[in-house]
Amino acid sequence: IRIVSFALLPFSLLTLNNQIIRGQGKNVLFMLFSHILRFFIPLAVILIVARMLEGEFVMQSFVAGIYLLWLWSTLVNVSKLNMGEVPVNSVEIPGFKETLVIAFPLLLANSSVFLKSWVDTFMIGVYMEAGDVGVYNVALKVSLLINLPLTAINAILAKKIASFHHQGKLEALRKYVKRSTAMILALAYPLGFAVILLR
Repeated sequence: IRIVSFALLPFSLLTLNNQIIRGQGKNVLFMLFSHILRFFIPLAVILIVARMLEGEFVMQSFVAGIYLLWLWSTLVNVSKLNMGEVPVNSVEIPGFKETLVIAFPLLLANSSVFLKSWVDTFMIGVYMEAGDVGVYNVALKVSLLINLPLTAINAILAKKIASFHHQGKLEALRKYVKRSTAMILALAYPLGFAVILLR
């Protein structure tokens, strides 16, 4: 836990960088950093360190991978997204009180999502053996394959929804949400059937 705690700061900053990339409309980069490289870079560091050094350095390698990914995403934000071209005077920066009013409900929402994702494991861990809990977690991860279409489309959907709402184009917003929902269902149903048939 002490070793992993060193990854909290770069992981938080990596999340911030990902949202900046998302806000700039760079959806491919956003998906790359938030859903692909977030796992592959630490894994690559772990494999390289395992070949070079003897001993247990898995957690240290994981933390080093998170630092590398954070630095990479920072360089991308600075060099490719032209953040400096936005005039500071054109952006109204909210004060501390306004930021707290906006952030506190989001904190509660994210906390509830975190609890929701772990409470089932905690509960069955009390009543079942460790091996059964491990099997349950693997089955749970496999079932999350159905979320892939939602994750992929949501990366584009969120910015479009915010843009349509800001411009007051509510009818276009309704049509866009309906079309996106139909796409998600069309892609999720085959994955759901595949998970059921191949269980």
